Amino acid sequence: MIDISGLDLLHTRFERLRLILWANLSVVAVSFLFEVAELLGLFTFNTDPDAEFGLFEALYFLVGVAMIIVAIATFVLWCMWLHRAAKNVVEADFSDFDYTPAWAVGWHFVPFANLFKPFEIMRKIWNASTGASTVLDAPAPIINRWWVAWLVAGLAGNISGRIALQAESAETLYLGTVLGAISSIATFVAIPTAMLMLQTITQGQSERFR
Repeated sequence: MIDISGLDLLHTRFERLRLILWANLSVVAVSFLFEVAELLGLFTFNTDPDAEFGLFEALYFLVGVAMIIVAIATFVLWCMWLHRAAKNVVEADFSDFDYTPAWAVGWHFVPFANLFKPFEIMRKIWNASTGASTVLDAPAPIINRWWVAWLVAGLAGNISGRIALQAESAETLYLGTVLGAISSIATFVAIPTAMLMLQTITQGQSERFR
């Protein structure tokens, strides 16, 4: 039997998550401006590890720190929302939903499986919550778009960060900046798509499960 308070809790967690996603998007936008400026040659980062930070390097470093902090907060709030959304689906007694709320979150921490399991789980939650299909594994275009964008953003951003830490030449650093810009552009797709997806699921559960 569905717990009505769980639907209200999902809405509360969605509102908090939406705020941090906006913060995430804002920080990425600032980072993207730095990346574009470097790619256009407006300034160049110093690759000498013994050199002091210039103004742009210092500002970009602070933006990077802000991105890490916001990303951690986003992931925590995301997991909290996901746990509650999955629990509501379980309580609504969908026989095709074969995940516990704990594992709906837990698969994010399993190497390789985290490249596809969270996508499968979100697709099931989407179909169960919105009534888009009676088959929970049915295709959901918005889930596909979100996941592809999220993977591109994550992989490009991860490689860019590794390059930035180990870059010994301007050419290598330039490549890292290109990948960083690709990650930012993918994020500009992923976050708005995610917000629409989360809002639709939250509202769908409130209307259908209540």
